[in-house]
Amino acid sequence: MIEVHNEPVTPSRAVLLASGPGFAGMFVLFAVLPVIGSQSMGAVGAGLATTAFMATTVITQLFVPTLLTRLQPGVLFAASLVLLGIPSIAYLIDLPAALFLAITAIRGIGFGLLTIVSVSLAAHYADPLRQGAAQGALGLVTSLSGVATPGIGLWLLENTTRGVPVLLGVVVPLIGLGFLRPVFAASPNPVSNRHDPSQGTREPISMWLFVPVFVFLPSAIVYGALYTFLPLESSVAPIALIAVGLGYVLGRSTGGRLVDVSSMSAVLIPATFIGAAAIVILGVVTSDFVDIAMSAILGATIGAGGTAALTGMLHLVEPSRFGLVSMSWNMTFDGGILLSGILIGVLIATAGFTTAMIVLAIWLVAVSIAAVFSRPQLRTGRSTSPDPAAA
Repeated sequence: MIEVHNEPVTPSRAVLLASGPGFAGMFVLFAVLPVIGSQSMGAVGAGLATTAFMATTVITQLFVPTLLTRLQPGVLFAASLVLLGIPSIAYLIDLPAALFLAITAIRGIGFGLLTIVSVSLAAHYADPLRQGAAQGALGLVTSLSGVATPGIGLWLLENTTRGVPVLLGVVVPLIGLGFLRPVFAASPNPVSNRHDPSQGTREPISMWLFVPVFVFLPSAIVYGALYTFLPLESSVAPIALIAVGLGYVLGRSTGGRLVDVSSMSAVLIPATFIGAAAIVILGVVTSDFVDIAMSAILGATIGAGGTAALTGMLHLVEPSRFGLVSMSWNMTFDGGILLSGILIGVLIATAGFTTAMIVLAIWLVAVSIAAVFSRPQLRTGRSTSPDPAAA
């Protein structure tokens, strides 16, 4: 007789299972909304769609670490999924520009909650010496959610009706609500930000903590520019966006593990240099194959560099500061996407796509060179963590 063992879902796994639908629901409309915005507002409207979403995302992220100390994390997680899904119903009809941007901004609040809560809980539930593996697993799930969904959403918009991708954007995030019970059970109280004396002396926050995100910022802008403007510039955009997603999966799933055993700079700096080369080729060479290949390389370098920056910072702080690290990293990533809608939109409108990509490449090279001469803290890995509990 075969015995069937139904193992309970752990809190760590629940975070992954609930995050996947949330990110998939966001990504399925990520490339769709700029196209809808451009139909009534032109290329500037495409940028404004991304900007409205990411502006409220970043603003919300500022407050989530405090909210985690006052509200049950499961409640915040559930709210994030509801805010991403339910307001999307409004996209079924033609909206005035102001209302379109307002609905998009409300969804951004949900995404701001989701990004910080998922990273913070993944860090809290992880083995202290395997923060890179934990963030890599979360990055794998969330990036897998975005591999095909942007391209699928764009394809559905072009080949069916607007209602098909919009309804996916409504329903998919709500699926995550079904996986939150272990999170409610494991974290019945707010996450305390009080210092645990057993973890050693609490060091004051200094500027070194923000060096990794400073280096990663232009890569985040590249990420936003790909999803916002590639559909307007490339005839193979749906395939290219899938390539971005596949590369991002590879980078996110491996970057953290590499930092666990080596150092932040050993991953972050090479990834940034390679990304600079890829973005120049994408901007200069006109070819469908190049669009797809460079998109894949950019996805990989952005994923690896982003996870390296996040893992390196988690290795350098105690658990009570995981929320701060999550906020810093997510605000950099999402702030970069926000800036891409504004800065790159203006650059493309005034100087063209090629010039905009070259400017981004110069920025990537500049921060990489600055990182080489940065403080030693950027070169941290697991072995240099001052305390095992803080590793």
